[in-house]
Amino acid sequence: MRLLFSVTPAFGHLLPMVPLARAAMARGHQVGILTSAGMADILARELPGAEHLPAGTMPAEFAAEAARRTGEDVMQPTPAAIGVIFGGVRLETASGAARRVAAGWKPEIVVAEAFDTVGPAVATELGVPWHQAGLGPALPAPITASIAGAAAGWYREHDLRPMPPRTYIDPCPPVMQEPGWHSPVRRVPVRSEPHATPGSAWTPPARIPGRPRVLVTLGTVFSDQAVLEEAVRAVASTGATVIATVGMALREAPGSARAPASDTGSVRSTGSVHFVRFAPMERLMADVDLVISAGGSGTVLAAMSRGVPMVLWPQGADQPINAARARAAGVAAVVGHGAELPGAVISALADENLRSAAASAARQVAALPSADEALTEIVNLSTV
Repeated sequence: MRLLFSVTPAFGHLLPMVPLARAAMARGHQVGILTSAGMADILARELPGAEHLPAGTMPAEFAAEAARRTGEDVMQPTPAAIGVIFGGVRLETASGAARRVAAGWKPEIVVAEAFDTVGPAVATELGVPWHQAGLGPALPAPITASIAGAAAGWYREHDLRPMPPRTYIDPCPPVMQEPGWHSPVRRVPVRSEPHATPGSAWTPPARIPGRPRVLVTLGTVFSDQAVLEEAVRAVASTGATVIATVGMALREAPGSARAPASDTGSVRSTGSVHFVRFAPMERLMADVDLVISAGGSGTVLAAMSRGVPMVLWPQGADQPINAARARAAGVAAVVGHGAELPGAVISALADENLRSAAASAARQVAALPSADEALTEIVNLSTV
């Protein structure tokens, strides 16, 4: 079959979709990725063999327009601003090209991540079934309503009625979802997998006996250098060995990290601190005792899948939501300021309850169906 994956052009939206796309290609399906042309390089590396269907602008452009319309800081958006970003500007600017390239590609199934409105619009116009894929905990109702409300104008303009998804593909273990949450459509659980890049040569530094090892990562959008350095200094002050990611500058993305001037593109080490330009999360999680992060869904789910406890310092977007759910699950402590990090790190490393909850969450993740199993259900439900 021909499966079209539609994603917002950002690492945190694309990478969680990669396991499903790889499973589809391994089964012999034709896979297309509908996203901005600016994602070409990462698609070539992460999904060789998939066809890139370029459509729409990169985040800097559609976020800037959303900021102009709303007058808000789109890095700290309200639900209304989130609706304008994804249901308004991005849909308006990407839909024309997306409809043209998708009509020529002729998908039989569309899979769209939770913030994406372009794939559902394409599926509706073409009359093919589509499935929504979560990135983390299900989005709160005010956010989903805002996105749908902003997109409603586009559907009216094109004389279309929004078609609901066949399923919601849920990567969260039960402990991470809001209590009482129920998907309005059939839920397809899937095991989240830490990002892995075949052929990656990065290996973690040797462990120093008796010294804990802590991963510090703020993701690829919120990796402000000053915030990162504050976090690294705070963690290093506890005597831990620090592995710190400096992000991966996404072309045109607002807030992308710039590597330190001395960075060579791979690793820069200073005493007990090791800076990493970019490495797959699967490798970064290897043999660490604690993860310090901003609370991006990919990092939180990766740490949970490996049973690693966390200290989270949310910076914006959906990170406060993820942090609140991780704290409620007992797998993370949450801080509001960098000054709180040293004490939180020391406490977390000694907290057996935190470590026990993280191990329990890892067992929940491991019990979920694989990407291949979820794909089978998605395909079967698309043909009835």
